[in-house]
Amino acid sequence: MKRRPYNTFFEVIGKGNRASVILGNDIKGDKFYADVLFDFWGESPLRIVDKGIKGIATLKDNRVTLDVENKTISWYKSDDLLKWHITFKKAPKDNRYQLNLTNWQAFDFLYQSPLQGELEQFVGGDGAIWIRPQGADEKIGGYSQRPLSVDGSYAVYHKTKMNGRYATGKVLHIHRPFATDAAGHTAWLNLQIIDGVYTALLPDDFAEQAVYPVQINDTFGYTIIGGTEYITSAYLGYGVYSGVDGTGVSVHCACRSSSAKKITLGLYAANVDDDPDSLVGTCNDITCPANNPIVAFTPSNFQSGPELSSGTSYFIAASCEATLAVSYDTDEAYQLDSKGTHYVPNTLDDPFGTSSETGPQRGSLYVTYEEGGEGQPISRRRGGIPGMQLTGRRSW
Repeated sequence: MKRRPYNTFFEVIGKGNRASVILGNDIKGDKFYADVLFDFWGESPLRIVDKGIKGIATLKDNRVTLDVENKTISWYKSDDLLKWHITFKKAPKDNRYQLNLTNWQAFDFLYQSPLQGELEQFVGGDGAIWIRPQGADEKIGGYSQRPLSVDGSYAVYHKTKMNGRYATGKVLHIHRPFATDAAGHTAWLNLQIIDGVYTALLPDDFAEQAVYPVQINDTFGYTIIGGTEYITSAYLGYGVYSGVDGTGVSVHCACRSSSAKKITLGLYAANVDDDPDSLVGTCNDITCPANNPIVAFTPSNFQSGPELSSGTSYFIAASCEATLAVSYDTDEAYQLDSKGTHYVPNTLDDPFGTSSETGPQRGSLYVTYEEGGEGQPISRRRGGIPGMQLTGRRSW
């Protein structure tokens, strides 16, 4: 039977990127199904369903509410986020609840492991609670910070779409759920997404002492920017990416600075050990915006378009004038190499030189290029992601 969406909440349209969120699956006309369809670029759907839950929904103040059995479910938009609230009226039989995903096989669900060590909380520029290492100094850098809801969350990337309008390939960030009971007690749930099943588990001590009703807040955010910031003044190399046949045009980086600091971006070829080696192309300096947190990509054109090869692997590089923040998500298929800072305007080292692998960071950077010959798109080298045929200007 043909799908009849109940309500389209929002569409996010960026530079060549588009996501629509359609709520409900009112196929019978008188029953509302707890069903959300994310459609990325009009061609890559991901559906999330509270299986078997249906009823009569109400729409008020742009919030859809469904009252069924022991729980009330509501959905509403907040900026570029879909809020999915589940309120249990009394203690459920199980401390966990599950949602089912369809077409999940087309995406990578990357668990964002909690930051380690002694941490402190602070209020970020977005008004949310963030965490960072205790005593961290942004003027010195060398650490990661993120919203508290990103600890134990999932970054979602398409497995193969990473080019042209697909940018980094990121489609969603599924934040860690948060519970509040009637007495104001709060707790973070443990989140796990495996083989198309979303499972959120209430801590036993909270569930045993909770005063019902208990509301659980889920957040699904459409973003192509990483959920964690790396504060650094180091010389950086993000990789490893498989090459294409074409000519480089520009590098795009999701970064910020507090006082109009500059960054030089560029491209290095990887050696046989998958480390950054010889310089391929250098971009013109750019000034990182002062947005806090990072909200967009900043582009920089190559000084001279480098010739790229499908037989070569690459690193995207960044040299900072002073301490900057660069966005990333944790992904074991990628790496960040870094070394001491020695910024020179519009200039990068050749070769990259001795460096150390900082961690499995999938940096929020990509390269645009003009196609040449029968090139394949850039994709991550580790993990064997297949390519697609290219036409016109693309990015990786």
